[in-house]
Amino acid sequence: MPDSLQSWRVRQLKKSGANAWRTAHNMPNESVLDACDRLGMMVMDENRHLGDCYAHHSPPGTTYTNLADLADMIQRDRNHPSIIMWSMCNEEGIKGMEGTPEGARIFSAMMAVVHQYDHTRPITCAMDSGWLSPGFAAVEDLIGVNYNYKDFDAIHRAYPDKPMFGSETANNKTARSVYDADPVRGWVSSYNLTDPGWQPVAARPFMAGSFTWTGFDYRGEPNPNGWPDVSNNTGLLDNCGFP
Repeated sequence: MPDSLQSWRVRQLKKSGANAWRTAHNMPNESVLDACDRLGMMVMDENRHLGDCYAHHSPPGTTYTNLADLADMIQRDRNHPSIIMWSMCNEEGIKGMEGTPEGARIFSAMMAVVHQYDHTRPITCAMDSGWLSPGFAAVEDLIGVNYNYKDFDAIHRAYPDKPMFGSETANNKTARSVYDADPVRGWVSSYNLTDPGWQPVAARPFMAGSFTWTGFDYRGEPNPNGWPDVSNNTGLLDNCGFP
């Protein structure tokens, strides 16, 4: 995508009411960060994953040293004023890491790398499980919750002094001006609403806000229909930027 379009994309999201951009699970295009700096869009800057820094069942005391990608991201992006938090990973529960002591050790090692280069932002991640076990949530600065709104209150009771936010709370498949789903054509109804995602956040003063998956439709990872559909339909705006 041409760099010049990133400012337009940020402006379109601001028009929709968004005030923060959670980047995808990788280092963002720097033109995105430049646009967010200029236009006043806050950013959750996200690392690709836990990295090649661990093997399953690594013994206590293991030193995690292969964190070059994370170090590169922090050094490259730290002077962008739009960035308000660093995210270490997304949904590592599938690897059984989010709620384990081993996961906490890995996360702590990653935090130490971040602190070598930046002490000005809190560190978080996007979790889909494991908050109430001795894992990521016990060591990170901010607690991100993907979906699982029924767990908000229990997590807050477990960590009453840690700020919480919805790191991903809506995944709504919609298509502009389509009134009924048609999987043969790859269409989804425009009446799929985000209410179940934002209402549990808005009702709780301890929740700082929430991110939706995603800002824009995008090609690849077709959702909810498979081939021959080639687009993900979860955006607040479609591929052309229309709501």
